[in-house]
Amino acid sequence: MIHNKIQLVVLLGILTKASCGPYQFILIEEPKTWAEAQSYCREKHTALVTVQSDEDRAKLKEAANAVKFQSVAWVGLHRDVWRWSNQSMAISYSRDLRYWLWSDYTNALWSYLRWQYKQPDNANGTEDCVSANVDGQLADATCSTPLPFYCRENTRIQRVRVAVKSDGYLDESAVTAAIKRKKPDALEIMEHKLFTLLALIGFSASPVRQQSMNVYYFVSELKTFSEAQLYCRETYTDLATIENMDDLNTLPAGQVTNTGAWIGLMQTGYFYWQWALADRRFYKDGEMEYRNWAAFEPNNGMFQDCAIMTYQGQFQSINCLNLYSFICYDANSIGQQYVYISFLYTWSEAQRYCRKYYTDLVSVRNLDENNRIKELIPLLESAYIGLSRDDFAWSDGSRSPFRNWDWLQPDIFGECVALTENKSWKTESCGNPRPFFCHRSVHSMRQILRLEVKSGLNVNDLNMQKAILAEIQQRLQKLGVGRITKLEWREAADGTVFQKKEH
Repeated sequence: MIHNKIQLVVLLGILTKASCGPYQFILIEEPKTWAEAQSYCREKHTALVTVQSDEDRAKLKEAANAVKFQSVAWVGLHRDVWRWSNQSMAISYSRDLRYWLWSDYTNALWSYLRWQYKQPDNANGTEDCVSANVDGQLADATCSTPLPFYCRENTRIQRVRVAVKSDGYLDESAVTAAIKRKKPDALEIMEHKLFTLLALIGFSASPVRQQSMNVYYFVSELKTFSEAQLYCRETYTDLATIENMDDLNTLPAGQVTNTGAWIGLMQTGYFYWQWALADRRFYKDGEMEYRNWAAFEPNNGMFQDCAIMTYQGQFQSINCLNLYSFICYDANSIGQQYVYISFLYTWSEAQRYCRKYYTDLVSVRNLDENNRIKELIPLLESAYIGLSRDDFAWSDGSRSPFRNWDWLQPDIFGECVALTENKSWKTESCGNPRPFFCHRSVHSMRQILRLEVKSGLNVNDLNMQKAILAEIQQRLQKLGVGRITKLEWREAADGTVFQKKEH
C-alpha cells in the first residue's frame, strides 16, 4: 500500500488583544557595527533605541546596570544625507548640511538630546552614528566601529477585569487557577476542536510558532505625515505597513478621496535593490539576495533603478521608463510558471500587467532559475525582471519591498506616500494634511501538521489538493473554527507536496 505524507500549514487566526503598553531597553554586549546592530535589533526586537527623554535615559541606565555595564554602546541616532526637514527637525553642523534621525524614524528633536561635552564633533569627517554612555549622554562615532548596543523591545499587556465573590481570604494563585478551569482560553478550545478533526485523519504536529499580522484602521482626521505617524504610534502600532496584495486588499479604503490618505512609506535616501514579489515565504535562505549582475553592474547611475536580464542571463540596471519585453511569474500554473511577454512596456507597466494576468514580475531566486528564465529571452534581446531599487522605507522599520505605485509615480514633488482611492500610491509633500491609515500588529499561530492519506488517485494533482483542503475546511466550519483558521499546503524542497511512503 502506498501512503502519501502531506505537510499542511495551519494558520490559527486567534488575534490577541493588543494595547499600547510599556517598552524596555535591552543591552546586547556582543560588539557590532552600527548597521549590524540596527539589523539585529529589527530582526530580534523592534529597533535600536531612541533616547530623547528622561524616561528613555532611565530605561537605558536600568539596562546597563542590570549587567553592570560601564562603557558606551550604539543607540539609534545617525546622520542621513537624504532626511527631509519636514519629516524630522534638521540637526546639522554649521558646515554640514546632513540631518540626524533615529533608527525607528522617530522625529529627532535637538532640544531633547543630551550630548557629551564638545559633542558631536565629527572628528574625522566620518562620524555619522551615535553611541551613548550609561547616563544616556550621546557622542558621535564612526559607524564601522564594533560596539555593544541597545535594542528597544515593545511589550504589550492585556488587562482583564474579574469580579470575584468570596466569604474569606482571596489567594491570587487560587483565583487564577479557578478562572482557567472555569473559562478555558479561546486558543485552547480552538486547538482542541482542530486536533479532534485531524485525529480522525492521522497527523503529527510540529511546535506552534507565533507570527505577526496587521489589522488596519482608517482615521479621517486631517494630519501631516509626522502628526499622523505620532498619532498611530500612540494609539495603535504605527502608520500602515503594507507587505503584499492581501494586505492591500484588506485596507478599508472606502472613504479615501482623490487627495489620498497617508500610509507609512517615506523617502530616506538609502537605495536598496529588491524583488517585486514581496512574500517572504516564496524565498529560501539567501534567495532574496540572489543577483547575477553583468560586469560593472549595477552602475547606480541616475534613474538606473530597474533591472533587465540579457539573453545571456546577466542582470543590467536600466532606466525604468525604457521600453522592454518582460517575464511574468505565474504562481497558479502547474507547468510553465515563467511567461515571456513580447509587448514593449516600461517597468511599472510590465509589473501592472503581470499582477493583473499572472502573479508578478519574475523573481530570480537561484542559478537554476536564472538558467531556465534566460532560455525564454530571444537572441540578442533583453527583458524586464522583477528587480528594482528605491529609497523608500516603512515607518515601523519593516523592510518589505512591496510597492503599488500609480502611473508616473513616485515623482519629485513629495517625500511621503499616500494611498489613492483606487489603492495605488503616490508621493506627496509630507506637510500636506491628509487622512491616514494606522495598523496594529497582532499575533496569529502557525503550526505545521503532517498527515497520512491512503489514496489510489493522483494526489499531486492541483485540483485534488484543493479538494482535500476544501473538505478539511468544511469540517472546521462545522466545528465552529473555520472562520479563524486558514489552511495551506507546504511544499517540500523539491517543490512537491506529497511524498510516497512504501511499505
